[in-house]
Amino acid sequence: MNATVTGALIGAGTLIVGAVLAYSFQVRMVRHELRRSRIEELHQKRLVALQNMIFACDWILRMRGHEMIDDFGKEIWDHVLTQNVSNLAFVPESFRGDFDAIIRALFTGHALENRNRIEYDLIASIRSKLLAYIDEQFEEDKG
Repeated sequence: MNATVTGALIGAGTLIVGAVLAYSFQVRMVRHELRRSRIEELHQKRLVALQNMIFACDWILRMRGHEMIDDFGKEIWDHVLTQNVSNLAFVPESFRGDFDAIIRALFTGHALENRNRIEYDLIASIRSKLLAYIDEQFEEDKG
């Protein structure tokens, strides 16, 4: 009977240790997945912020010399400005100065008479840098 009790205690102890180890492994795996999903979410928000900056550059460049005579054009201009301002937190540090230049151009260019003060070459250069950065940083996401 002593051997049976000892065997049962060893079996129960092994079962408990195994369950604790399995639980610990599951907790670590869940934490790792949560951390990975947060990083992936940040990665996606950063990509959207960069895409919005590119769209703003495109909009500024395309509206050069065009008068917005209807409210629709002005609403789009305001939307592009608002969309970009809200993305600052996700813009990489290396593009913060470029972000500021885009926002300044959007504020300046809202009125046709001020659009001649926009540095269109700078906006085109920023657009090219953004596209190159996206190609470099997000290439692995394509497949």
